[in-house]
Amino acid sequence: MWKTLVALVLIWVGIILLVIFLITKNPVFLLIALPIQIIGLGLTIWRELEKTKKVSKMAKVMRDILS
Repeated sequence: MWKTLVALVLIWVGIILLVIFLITKNPVFLLIALPIQIIGLGLTIWRELEKTKKVSKMAKVMRDILS
């Protein structure tokens, strides 16, 4: 749960900083926004991979039960 919340906050902060960059044309906002976006997306991918592992474990258990 915490990974989802942190990832969403990081992604939205990155989007806001990118919009500020587009308005001000100050590259500092871009240099700050891109790593924040990458970390947020990394957390999202990590969360999805954990879900996939849980699903594959459940599939193995179901296959063992049915066989």
